[in-house]
Amino acid sequence: MPHKRSHKNILILGAGSDMALVFIRMLIENWHQCTFHLLARNIEPLKALAHQGDALGHHIHLHTYDLLNPSDLDLTDIEYCITYAGWLPPDNSEPEKTMLVNCTGIQFFLDKLINVNRLILEHVVITGSIAGVRVRPSNEAYGKAKHCLHQYVHNLQEKYGAKITFTLVIPGYVQTKMIAGHNTPALLTVSTQKMARKYIDYLESKPKLAYSQPAWGLIAIVIKMIPGFILKRMKF
Repeated sequence: MPHKRSHKNILILGAGSDMALVFIRMLIENWHQCTFHLLARNIEPLKALAHQGDALGHHIHLHTYDLLNPSDLDLTDIEYCITYAGWLPPDNSEPEKTMLVNCTGIQFFLDKLINVNRLILEHVVITGSIAGVRVRPSNEAYGKAKHCLHQYVHNLQEKYGAKITFTLVIPGYVQTKMIAGHNTPALLTVSTQKMARKYIDYLESKPKLAYSQPAWGLIAIVIKMIPGFILKRMKF
């Protein structure tokens, strides 16, 4: 856990997700007197957290924000930004929506945020996916979107790396509704609490690339090395 910080302006996109809710609660309990801008398509799950944060001396602002129909928000003085936004389609249907929610909508939002706050923005943490490491036939639409997002983060690192830190996080399997009903390997699956602690650690250590577990880094290397003709035959 990093040193407790005070008086920071923090924006979280996709704040209503399972991972984000645990992270926000942990952050407001460990940092002091911060200003939070919490953006979500549905802000109802955030109201209890907002009340808790206000009681602890934070300033909590809730914003309804839909990547499919983005609103024009006036968000200035942001020092930290963490994105959890994303959507896993049940199959390879709706490729346009999948790309918008997992990449281009996030890109549009961050481009504007960076432009407005480039003089004070310190750190942006962006949630990617192991699916974005190599596009696979079993989840082609989602994989393409996440791969696009990964490339966008790499471009940001090259363009602003001297002034702003951009961290790409590959969580792997996390115990959320997204993997409900899937039989994921226990050794490769982490709890939302453990993942939240890792995100807070990332805010301190500021890595460019972070995996929830070292094993996912090895898996990423293997996926990249598999010949294309073999990859097409594999159902994973």
